[in-house]
Amino acid sequence: VPSHDILTALVLLVLAWILIKERRNILVSILETKANTTWTVALLSYVFILLHYVFVGYSVKAENNLILLFGLFILVLNLILFNWHHTQNIVKATGTVLKYFSIIFVLFNLMLIFVFPDRTIQGDNYFGPTENPNMIGAYLSLICYAPILGTLLVSKGSYSRIFSIILWLSCVYLILMTRSRASILVVMVITLYMIWKNVSGTLFRKIAYLIPVLILGGLALVLASQKYGDIPILSTREALYVLRLNAISLRPWLGWGFNAEVFTYFDQNSIYPAMEKGNTTLQFMEEFGIPIGVGLIFILYYQIFSSAARYSSYDGGLVLGGILLGCGIHLQFETWLLNFPSIFANVFWLLLLTPVRNSVSGETNE
Repeated sequence: VPSHDILTALVLLVLAWILIKERRNILVSILETKANTTWTVALLSYVFILLHYVFVGYSVKAENNLILLFGLFILVLNLILFNWHHTQNIVKATGTVLKYFSIIFVLFNLMLIFVFPDRTIQGDNYFGPTENPNMIGAYLSLICYAPILGTLLVSKGSYSRIFSIILWLSCVYLILMTRSRASILVVMVITLYMIWKNVSGTLFRKIAYLIPVLILGGLALVLASQKYGDIPILSTREALYVLRLNAISLRPWLGWGFNAEVFTYFDQNSIYPAMEKGNTTLQFMEEFGIPIGVGLIFILYYQIFSSAARYSSYDGGLVLGGILLGCGIHLQFETWLLNFPSIFANVFWLLLLTPVRNSVSGETNE
């Protein structure tokens, strides 16, 4: 069973336990729920995608129907779960869960890379328990890095700080070993954001902290450029981009519909899954047409930046805002956003819709 399926199953089990444990509160919240602007925009976007898929879609099939159904489940679940607690409680609980998950996940992968290098490293690239280096790089950079850096930034006491530094260095080491350029860029952005927000003092003092991050991040990207030896750095991405542009040119206004399985064949050695399109912006223009696709991307990134800003006003929210910004960077290299059953989509959508929730107690975070 693929590791991402196992993680998704664990997330669903936790959510199911919460639903059972809080069933009485949920019934109350359903009756008194208040949908905020962000959730409403997400719902309207989902309705558009669904209607567009039904009337325009090129690949209407059972698999895509289940993916869309899971998207509706996430929307409804979010509306229910986050309406009977204060947002601060949600931020604190989410941050705690992510922190302990990240610690366990990093230590587990650290064990794998040293104990079983022959099973987890291929061509000097670490892929761990996943299918490829980019996948494990995404787990480490999107889900684990911000909580671990956040732990380091707030650590107090010599032993706590030493452990936090070792854990942070371990996470960075694992990400560098994947040689995933997208993951390295995510780490750079999250680090710059969290340091900028966390460091007090003059502008010059903040810049002094950021310059080493930019230099070291640039060096890491140079090293990652040799990931596939003599193969050009953008060889696989270039093939995906050519396919996307071909598809867009044939249906520039209406698009091909959600998860359209069109132009997936590049040559006899390059056949890509329907949802592997290399860039979310191009994916949206291909599937929903240029006008609507660009509009949806603009709305998406506006919500990412505004939600990250709202998170920063909560204790412990800096970590969650960093994850959202990291996801925004990663989406320009991968297309998991609308693959609702994936663990990345689960985390992203729940985080994106949470900070602006209105609780039944009257707390407003608009």
